[in-house]
Amino acid sequence: MGRENEPRIVIADARMRADLSVPASCDPESLSKPALLAIISDAKVELTRDVHARIDGFDPSSLSNGGEYAIAVGTPPVNGEDARVEWLARDEAKDSHDTLHLRDKGLIRVSAGDVLAKVHQETQGEDGRDVLGGRVAARGGKPLGLRLLDGVQVGSDGVIRAVCDGILRKEDGAVSVRPYLEISERIDPAARLIDFDGAVRVVVPPHAGLQFRVAGDLEIVPMIDSCSIECAGSLHALSGIVARESQRLMVGGSLSAKYLDGVSGAIAGDVSVDREIINCTLTIGGSLLAPNASLVGGVTTVTGVVRLKDLGNEAERRTAIVLGSVPLGQAELEQARAALTGANASTRKLVDEHASLTAFGKGLTPQQKERLTELMFEIAEARAEAMKAQSVVSQLEEKLGVQRTVDVSVSRMIYPRCVIVLDGKKYELTRGVRGPVTLTIDQAGLPIIKSGETSCLLESFLRAARAA
Repeated sequence: MGRENEPRIVIADARMRADLSVPASCDPESLSKPALLAIISDAKVELTRDVHARIDGFDPSSLSNGGEYAIAVGTPPVNGEDARVEWLARDEAKDSHDTLHLRDKGLIRVSAGDVLAKVHQETQGEDGRDVLGGRVAARGGKPLGLRLLDGVQVGSDGVIRAVCDGILRKEDGAVSVRPYLEISERIDPAARLIDFDGAVRVVVPPHAGLQFRVAGDLEIVPMIDSCSIECAGSLHALSGIVARESQRLMVGGSLSAKYLDGVSGAIAGDVSVDREIINCTLTIGGSLLAPNASLVGGVTTVTGVVRLKDLGNEAERRTAIVLGSVPLGQAELEQARAALTGANASTRKLVDEHASLTAFGKGLTPQQKERLTELMFEIAEARAEAMKAQSVVSQLEEKLGVQRTVDVSVSRMIYPRCVIVLDGKKYELTRGVRGPVTLTIDQAGLPIIKSGETSCLLESFLRAARAA
């Protein structure tokens, strides 16, 4: 009998399968178990338990007309899994269509100690084995290509945590927590409000009509054109502010800007300006520190010191500066005085009621006696409240007395039509005064102007100017 009529082993599928190929005219004796073992051995197929089981389960009659039978199947490799990050931090965006949400930018607000993610390391996998007993290498998982930047740390357990309060950022294969929100992508023109309860840094131009409501500091790198700003912290306008129509500025800290043009608003702290302040209506709770800038037009109220290069300009635009008042503190004082008035009124009412009951002497009813006892406690509480309110008023009055400052220094020129308002009295300059010029208050509370070696009362200076 020729070899073409003998059963043979066919290796397939990259040695992951061995088939017994049986011709139609095969001698049944050649399919006995010993014969099959010999054929398999000659083909160098590994005799595993699975192969023995397949030989035992082989029925020669099933291939009486020829065919193939899988006598061995390799063990495929189990490839390793790539490292991955399971993000656990979730956002809590608001439900307003007017707000630029953190969710819109893929950002999440987190606190120090928050669990941000769990890192699952790569696995190496398990090698396989082909039907010839050879090793089939498994592909190992890829390591994590995530860079940990400032504000985050990963523990030995693979847990990534925030080390500070801030904004979780996931970008360019890196993760960080910054203590402020940075807006570095184009702001949707339809957005009308950016509302955030922390610090914000803006590096793209904000469009006109946009409103900022920020609980921390606000830094805007491009020019601010016609935006309203409510900022509980300090505002840093690196390229200046231009305002039109109803845009207002409310700053709880200080303000620094390259220039201000047409701005209206109140700043609780100091104002620092590099170039000029034009046609602004400002209430400044601190000092105006602009030694290289000109204040031209508008009305500027300053509680602290004033440092300017020019007051007014050559066009003699009317420029008003209000000194010696504490408008922002005054509002707080008025509220405290109103609270004191209310506490005193409540106390008097309770005392009058107590007096009217005691007038009955022994003729009080049980209910009136009970009310008399209650009144004693209520009067004590009302008097304590009034004393507390009086203490607040006294502290604020003292504080405002210290804050009330008249200390103006103009290095180059005060131009005609500049108006200085002190204690409600207006002093308008009819002629210019070349600097350096200083304006202070003497021990009698009278304004003193000094130019060069000349020093005199502001009233005397103005009379002399009018006479000239």
